[in-house]
Amino acid sequence: DGSLIKLKDHQKTIPEIEFATLSENSWFGALYYKIIPVIKKNKTYYTLLGWDGNDMFSNKKIIITGATGGIGTSLVKKFHSLGGKVLATGTNEEKLKKIQDKYKNVNILKFDISDHSRIEDFVENCDKVLSNKIDILINNAGITEDNLSIRMKEAEWKRVIDINLSSTFFM
Repeated sequence: DGSLIKLKDHQKTIPEIEFATLSENSWFGALYYKIIPVIKKNKTYYTLLGWDGNDMFSNKKIIITGATGGIGTSLVKKFHSLGGKVLATGTNEEKLKKIQDKYKNVNILKFDISDHSRIEDFVENCDKVLSNKIDILINNAGITEDNLSIRMKEAEWKRVIDINLSSTFFM
């Protein structure tokens, strides 16, 4: 009948297109590679056959630093759900074990990223755990000292800079 149906791509609505008839040549979505007509009771329906984007991280080897915090735990959950081979790192061993219990095939490695002298060894250990291939590094580790900068002690300032800035540089 020539009508179009709005499709959803997980988070956003795919915009309507001008074409009255969908075909392999007129479909705007580069992610889909085949439109298959299916005839049932003298009516034609179309099935989109293709990639939906959910496997783009499948088997990618991903290190997530700061994995035991709120953002880090959400990153672990998301990349695990997308098929990534996740190595979760952080300083809280108890929280790391909870992550491993919840996501059986997620590897964990306790490490304090502020210890810059050990970062090279840490990366080598990560490389071994991930079978000598690291595809993605998510440098998520970070802290805050809940204080106004004029009230911060020098040691607090140095710790924030060492973890949030310097460790990213050394990774």
